[in-house]
Amino acid sequence: MSGAIYKYCMDTRVKELIAKFTNDDLITCRELVAGGRKAYLLFMQDLTKEEVIEKALFALAAFEGEISNAKAVTQKILFTRQITTETDLNEATQCMLMGDCVCVIEGLDELIILDAKAWDKRGLMEPPVENVLRGPREGFIEDIKSNLQMLQRRMRTPQLKVERLRIGHSSNTAIAVVYLANIANPKIVKEIKRRLEGINIDMVYDSATLEPFLEQRPLSIFKQVGYTERPDIASSRIAEGRVAIIVDGSPVVLTLPFLLIEDFHSAEDHYQKFNVVTFLRILRLCALAAALLLPGFYVALLQFHYDLLPINFLMSLLNAVKGTPLPPLAEVLLVMILFEILRESALRMPKIIGLAMGVVGGIVLGEAAILSGLLSPSSVLVVAISSIAMFTVPNHLGASMLLRFAFTIVGGLLGLFGMLIMAVFLIHYLADFHMYGAPYLSPIAPFDKQGYRDSVIKRPVFELTTRPKSVHCVNECRVSMQQEGQE
Repeated sequence: MSGAIYKYCMDTRVKELIAKFTNDDLITCRELVAGGRKAYLLFMQDLTKEEVIEKALFALAAFEGEISNAKAVTQKILFTRQITTETDLNEATQCMLMGDCVCVIEGLDELIILDAKAWDKRGLMEPPVENVLRGPREGFIEDIKSNLQMLQRRMRTPQLKVERLRIGHSSNTAIAVVYLANIANPKIVKEIKRRLEGINIDMVYDSATLEPFLEQRPLSIFKQVGYTERPDIASSRIAEGRVAIIVDGSPVVLTLPFLLIEDFHSAEDHYQKFNVVTFLRILRLCALAAALLLPGFYVALLQFHYDLLPINFLMSLLNAVKGTPLPPLAEVLLVMILFEILRESALRMPKIIGLAMGVVGGIVLGEAAILSGLLSPSSVLVVAISSIAMFTVPNHLGASMLLRFAFTIVGGLLGLFGMLIMAVFLIHYLADFHMYGAPYLSPIAPFDKQGYRDSVIKRPVFELTTRPKSVHCVNECRVSMQQEGQE
């Protein structure tokens, strides 16, 4: 039918719209007469709701009055959830690709766009990673409209600003930049928008596609863009003056500026007592330090600094490693590589099989390697503790894995002194890191008293009267419980 319409249609705009598609069979065009004028409804049938199209056809065909302009059509004839007008044929084509219906009426300059989207979407459910025992059970999904609704439901203020744009020559993916106009720094918002608008890419598969374009140092191994799957976490970061970036088709929302300390916070922290949260955050810091340094420390002690160990502990350790064919450095590196292979294979396997294979495989391989004399029990134990500790901060898993290998190699070649030099270099590198003017190690370096109240140490909510200075928000003042009571 579309080929016939393309050939015999009298309205050139309909011809041009259909001609923009390589395969015009994807386009459905319904011709009718409305108010004495010819009208055409163009849409992609697989992306639209049939009931919306049928209602529009019935309303146009039944109208017997005079159609003088597009405004009269939108006010007297067509009634849908959302209806707009457009004069640009390229924009009308994009609307059709998004699932909208384009109504062309002869004699009217404007095209009428009907919201007729019929996309399937996943239901709201708890995020698989950021789950909590107490708190909201909903997480972001792949639909940008639903994600915006969840944020707007939590932040019922006219200051919440949503700016929309599209990225990707082929995907034409919808992007939403969300922030509080009275809190977020306009310079940071402008810089983020400039970077997004300057992205020249064919496809946007996920929000992760945008991360390299938003990073200050794209070649660094360290995470530079915050992300979350929970609307309560995203709204709390927006309230602190950060900017959220929502990508259609992705359940992960990006937040900027990002500070390193954010990944030591958990979604559970918002719903527990402050003293318990403080203990858990310190525990996460210690666990990450153990994950990075423990294998290297173990190798350095065995190869260079065994005289630092108590004699009883040293004898037990020597008995454990006696008879193994590999030197300590090669042995630990081999165990670490085996653990990474087990982790990767468990992730790629089906969920039930992967869990069983990860546990059984680790036990069987470790036990077999120890009994055969290839590996020592102490090496397996040290690497196992280190591997488990890395998952206390899962968002930095990639950087932690690389740093653990680096510290192990340096410890095996240069000893504890080499590890100390590397740690100093690492701290210096991170201290020189800035994300949109926010120091990466803030509020610890440089020290920010306001931000420190909700960093490693968690203070009660009524003491959090100001926002962190490191984010450089316009309005640093918060309203505390005490102030509300006095008023």
